[in-house]
Amino acid sequence: AFRLVRIPRALLAASQLQLHHVHNINKIHRQVSRNASEQFFRQKLRFMSTITDVNFHERADEALETMNDTFEDLADNHPDGATFDVNLADGVLTFNAGDMGIYVINKQTPNKQIWLSSPMSGPKRYDFDLEKQKWIYAHDNVALDDRLSQELTEGLKTAVHLQL
Repeated sequence: AFRLVRIPRALLAASQLQLHHVHNINKIHRQVSRNASEQFFRQKLRFMSTITDVNFHERADEALETMNDTFEDLADNHPDGATFDVNLADGVLTFNAGDMGIYVINKQTPNKQIWLSSPMSGPKRYDFDLEKQKWIYAHDNVALDDRLSQELTEGLKTAVHLQL
């Protein structure tokens, strides 16, 4: 058995207003999410469309060689350096930093990216930003050399200043 209940107009108007606000909040959330995604993909498109294959190889090889030299210096000069191992071959740089873990950094030619596998921050993919002249991770806009400098300084307890 159903009973008809009369709802006062003020209560009905208030509930409709609340539904309207919930709808607007959801709409705003969707717009913010869409804008963040669009901004990320716009940035990715800018990276991909600005660097030539030749320029990519030159810059990626230079970055890998600079990192290789820095890692070898660390292996030669750090107190735990005897446990470190550095290897650069065929566009893949491996740095075993002893107890800190193993870094693998490599060129990804089809994507025009440098990929980093870090024991501290996990996997990241870096694009070259011609405006900043830096390898940048598009998700957080942190440069590869800044991330590695920070991680290695923290993990090895010695100042590391990597400049790519």
